[in-house]
Amino acid sequence: TVAYPIKGTALYTEIEDTITTKLDWQTSTDRDIDFKKPYRKKYYDHAVRKVVNEVEAFKTTRLPNKLKHKAKSMVSQLFMEYYKLTS
Repeated sequence: TVAYPIKGTALYTEIEDTITTKLDWQTSTDRDIDFKKPYRKKYYDHAVRKVVNEVEAFKTTRLPNKLKHKAKSMVSQLFMEYYKLTS
């Protein structure tokens, strides 16, 4: 998952001024906090996909599966570069 700030941590202190949602702590969790990030949400979606596919490629011993996950990882990397440039 993408990192999220937990109240009382250094990350929370660092991004506290950029939080875009004010939550009711009795009905929400730290994972519901949203804050201004450098890139669009799609960038982070593809970053997570890239990591997942890299892990799957590493874990598998079958060459066709390894190549499939490596290809998916490369596609995600391309989308990440696109969203980085267009943010």
